[in-house]
Amino acid sequence: MTVPNETSKAGPYLGNGVTKAFGFGFLVISASHVRVVKTFADGTYSDLVFGADYLVSGAGNPAGGNVTIDVAPATGETITILRDLPFTQETDLENQGAFHAQTIEDALDLSVMRDQILFDRLRNSIHVPDTETADMELPSAVQRANKYMLFDANGEPTYVNSQIDARYYGSASVDPALRPDGSARQASDLYFNTALLRFRVFTGAAWVDALPTANLTLVNYREVSATAKTTFNIAGGYQSSAVFVYLNGVLLDTSEYTASNGTTVVLASACAINDELRCVSFSNFSVADTLARSNNLSDLPSASAALTNLGFTALAKTLAAVLDAASYRAAIGALGVGGVSFGDITGAVLGVVGTSVNDGTILTGTYTPDPLAASPANFRRLLNGGAFTLAAPTRAGPYTMVITLTNGAGAGAVTMSGFTKVSGDALTTTNGHKFFIFITKDEGLVSAVVQALQ
Repeated sequence: MTVPNETSKAGPYLGNGVTKAFGFGFLVISASHVRVVKTFADGTYSDLVFGADYLVSGAGNPAGGNVTIDVAPATGETITILRDLPFTQETDLENQGAFHAQTIEDALDLSVMRDQILFDRLRNSIHVPDTETADMELPSAVQRANKYMLFDANGEPTYVNSQIDARYYGSASVDPALRPDGSARQASDLYFNTALLRFRVFTGAAWVDALPTANLTLVNYREVSATAKTTFNIAGGYQSSAVFVYLNGVLLDTSEYTASNGTTVVLASACAINDELRCVSFSNFSVADTLARSNNLSDLPSASAALTNLGFTALAKTLAAVLDAASYRAAIGALGVGGVSFGDITGAVLGVVGTSVNDGTILTGTYTPDPLAASPANFRRLLNGGAFTLAAPTRAGPYTMVITLTNGAGAGAVTMSGFTKVSGDALTTTNGHKFFIFITKDEGLVSAVVQALQ
């Protein structure tokens, strides 16, 4: 028997929840030399167990055979069939014993099959082209532990100390004494202080606030080196306390470069031609003229200017002048639905100027005055253009209102409705006559006093 092809794998076959039989086109001497791998929808995989999960037919047939799986793979799952045999040599030729050609051929076949398995594994591994010679041995476990692999100037594997997680510590309430991995702190290390609510950066000697003195800007300098060199001039400069240097996409440890003067980055070892260096830095920024929340605005440079900028009226400024500071703060703090409590203001004379709102011509129906209408005001004006009813206001709360009523050419009789008491002059329908109607409401009682103005 011969091994007529180089194939030692079949599949992957897509599952559909129905199909159980899958073929393979390579020679196996024994059914136990067939390995079946199921890959699940999430990308994980598992070896099926020969005899329990699947059976094999066609062993010894150069054309291959079939695998029958006990449970059909579901949609999204795949089946891969591989030749897999032990890496042992069990053919024992005795001195002067019988020399059977089939025994020798079977041993040679197994040797070729093992070569094909090794060839498949080598082809699936990372390796250099056949045209190159390189030392691809990795550094020792002690050297490469917790490091990143990097290919050096000769294209051979080495390691770097860069650890992104170590450069940024995450959150802490106090300045960390060590990196998260237990190693010593390095310049440009960064963390967020949850007590101060700000980022802090390690200068190499101490932690300082990453707070600015100017607008925050980002420097993102990139250069592909045309020569092997160590020094790079960074256009735009950088902040030495907040700089990150990458070589070919790998974040360098501060021991692998020097960046202290704000304009140049000097590598500890020269880069190769076409290596890419990237320098990323944030400028400092500061928050000026802040006020301490605990001072309750007592640290304002000018309370008077603040009142003007906040839109307080002349009345508020007058209150500030009349009252002592403590009483004034108490008065302003008492502003709310219940009104204003100013305490004992002896000798203070305060005036209030209101606004009169025109409610237009009333021709018929019912007019109910409201101090908090769409255009709120306690002084309201209207023109009598026909017979209508003047109803007592329904807005809750104690208040007074003044209604200025002017008779028009079509003035009609005005009926007062809902008032506890109506007194004063009689309302006429004479064109041009004017009246003040004083309305007072308190404790559910509403009075109206009519004053004729002619």
